[in-house]
Amino acid sequence: MRTRAQLGLIFVALVLSGAACDGGIALPTVSPIHSADCSNRVSVPDPQNNPDLVNDCAILLGARDVLNPPSTYNLNWSPNLQISEWTGISVVEGRVARIRLRPYSESYGDVEEVIGLGGTIPSSLGGLTGLHTLSIRWAGLDGPIPSSLGNLKNLETLELCDNELSGEIPTSLANLQNLKELTLCSDQFSEIPPFIGTLTSLERLTVVGTGFIGEVPSFLGNLTNLRVLELGNIEFTGGIPAFVSNLTELTTLGLTNNQFTGEIPASLGNLTKLTALSLASNQLTGEIPASLGNLTELTYLDLANNQLTGEIPASLGNLTELTYLDLANNQLTGEIPASLGNLAELWFLYLGENQLTGQIPPALAELNNLNRLDLHPNPLSGCVPEFVAVRNHDAVRFDLPNC
Repeated sequence: MRTRAQLGLIFVALVLSGAACDGGIALPTVSPIHSADCSNRVSVPDPQNNPDLVNDCAILLGARDVLNPPSTYNLNWSPNLQISEWTGISVVEGRVARIRLRPYSESYGDVEEVIGLGGTIPSSLGGLTGLHTLSIRWAGLDGPIPSSLGNLKNLETLELCDNELSGEIPTSLANLQNLKELTLCSDQFSEIPPFIGTLTSLERLTVVGTGFIGEVPSFLGNLTNLRVLELGNIEFTGGIPAFVSNLTELTTLGLTNNQFTGEIPASLGNLTKLTALSLASNQLTGEIPASLGNLTELTYLDLANNQLTGEIPASLGNLTELTYLDLANNQLTGEIPASLGNLAELWFLYLGENQLTGQIPPALAELNNLNRLDLHPNPLSGCVPEFVAVRNHDAVRFDLPNC
């Protein structure tokens, strides 16, 4: 028999679950049985003073029940265990604040089995109004993103990756005006909806390996607080969007493995806060703009696997923080600029699969940290200086004899 306190908490949970958010999306109904289970002083040790946490607990028990087997026994979400010890759950100030669901592995002798979840994203998660982070990766979930997630107005991080999700991204997510990080990867969504351009608190937008096609939508240019923009492994076409050069807070720009054409905009040289720039594996043409030499905070620059022509600009020697430089598999000509000897922090230098001529500049002797050097096959002349051959004896590709 339930005590009066437990029955009172059940009533509170039912009232909370029946409310509607400001956007008109009804909060999912909480099971009275789950509310009672969460009032047992085990999952929530002090239920009378934590009615919101009792409600959150009941919502998660309901979410557990709608996931397909074997997830019901993979997750240790149980009223017989304190909620702060549940897999992937973090409690902060009496609310469930973070959910991070990942697969885990079990060993059977010499065999290790990776076990994920199953089913769909439970719509009941939309009732966790104290949630700041929702991250679901490699969980084996399918179906659409439930519109109820639009209730999560305190959400700052939403990460949905490497599942089998599909369909449209619900417009209710436009309510997530506190969202700072949005990551969608390796799922098949139909398009980037225009409301994404209204999420102006976003600081990180990562869209990788989805079903999007066509040109990058211009409304992403409204996201002027972005520090990280990654759009990779998609079939985006057209030129690199002009608005990118106006996102002056960017520290990381990754547009790898798309079908971008045209030249690299010289205006990218305005993004002086960049520490990482990757435009690799597209169909870019023209010369490498000398203005990239303005990006003196860069530690990572990858322009490989395009159709770039002309000479390597000497201005790249200004990038003295670089640890990784990859210009391989283009159609670059001319000599290797001696200014690359200024890149004292460089660990990796890939210039192979081009049409570079001349000798290896002695200035590369200054690259004391260099661990990987690839110049194969270029029609270079002369011989490999001893300092290069010795330092890179097992990490080098040349077509020249040692000096």
